[in-house]
Amino acid sequence: MEKRIEELERKVAGLEKQLAELQGAVSHYHAIHQIAIDELKVSPSSASYNVVAGVSYQN
Repeated sequence: MEKRIEELERKVAGLEKQLAELQGAVSHYHAIHQIAIDELKVSPSSASYNVVAGVSYQN
């Protein structure tokens, strides 16, 4: 039983680390896209295309 608990604790620790990494990635991409959205709101005619995270968006 003790071994099983230790094994599960290791799995939980690994999953917590993975979750933290994914949350960081989501926050990063949210920030990038929010900046692009804010720039479009300020000056929508400044460019015919915007590139955000490698994706082109046509205005």
